[in-house]
Amino acid sequence: MTTLYIGAAGTLIFLVLTIVSFVHKRMSATVKYWKYPLFLLPLLVFGGILSTKLYIPFMGVGCSYAENNSLLRPDRSPSHHQAGLLLLFLDGYEDGTVSVRLSDGKTYSAKSQDGVFAMMLPVDSGRIKEILPGEKGDTIAGGMPFTIQPGKLTYIGTFSCPNDFTIRFIPGMAGKSVITTFRVRHSSQLDILRSWSQAGRLVLTPAICNKLDELQTSNKTASRFSGLEVGYLPFTSTSLNGKIQQLSPAEVVKEYETYKFLFKLKQ
Repeated sequence: MTTLYIGAAGTLIFLVLTIVSFVHKRMSATVKYWKYPLFLLPLLVFGGILSTKLYIPFMGVGCSYAENNSLLRPDRSPSHHQAGLLLLFLDGYEDGTVSVRLSDGKTYSAKSQDGVFAMMLPVDSGRIKEILPGEKGDTIAGGMPFTIQPGKLTYIGTFSCPNDFTIRFIPGMAGKSVITTFRVRHSSQLDILRSWSQAGRLVLTPAICNKLDELQTSNKTASRFSGLEVGYLPFTSTSLNGKIQQLSPAEVVKEYETYKFLFKLKQ
């Protein structure tokens, strides 16, 4: 993004100076080299730098949320037929680099920002290649499949680090102990999913749809025990990568109410 700003600033400054040198006779006589002003060369240089970065504001393939925060606004994000968005969240990890590989063999990489990774990708199927959070050497293995649909946002889930002090500070353990889930930690992340759902442009992976089916079934049973503190067996919830969590009836009902807007998206 810094390169974009440098290119834009340099182009604007030298464009103004070039124009002034043409219209101001005294300045023209001072800065001309042959028939052209000396400002023309740096104008071409900075203009070239800017042209290589113009894909960012136009949100072309390869543009990420870290480069343009408006990428995740449905009213600002393009709905063309050749590309769509991939979204995932990092919870408990430092921001890092996420790499994805498409079925045609092409690999795209970009940075996450504030625990959010989103990237504009061509319409295709693919898999998460790897996630490299922070600088501690932790690597989160990829392999999760996704499909990019035209003009839509594909949500692949949240990669969450367990709340364990020893795991967080032992190199390599935080990456191996990751919990992958459809749940989000922050209300701002939930708002992103809601806004795209309301716009009719949110896509869920089959794995997330299966977990929503499980939640819907658990909610029907948990509703009968709502309010009870004893006398029930804990409900078992399994993450997308097989990690098991126990929930009380109240927790199941609360989770269902939080994510029920996703049920209409199940494929």
